[in-house]
Amino acid sequence: ATEVPDPVLRKTCIAFFKELLNQPSEKKQLFVGYIYNVFLPSMMRSIFQPNFAVGDAMWSRCVTEFAHVLALLKKQDLSGLVWTDVLPLEIQEALGMIMMKSGSTMEEIEPVIVEMVRKVGKR
Repeated sequence: ATEVPDPVLRKTCIAFFKELLNQPSEKKQLFVGYIYNVFLPSMMRSIFQPNFAVGDAMWSRCVTEFAHVLALLKKQDLSGLVWTDVLPLEIQEALGMIMMKSGSTMEEIEPVIVEMVRKVGKR
């Protein structure tokens, strides 16, 4: 879902995960683990690909939806979460910057994502 070439479809998939995070559930911790270990690493890899044009309006909507997901993740109980994917160092640093140094709202997170994509992708 995070690596489909069509930006409209990708945005729709990201929005789907955002809505799932918004749902109350007894098993939410399992889903948050999936988001951290599968969705998030895949999304981080995809936004740093050369074909991800952060200045394009359609791709920009993907960034907005991704910022919503990250804002929701910042509100989750992450105790006991085990990170199982190994990301390249520059992507780990970018994710750390996004999650630790940005605010907790989508509006505060989105510009940090754009800045990181431009810095890492040199676009």
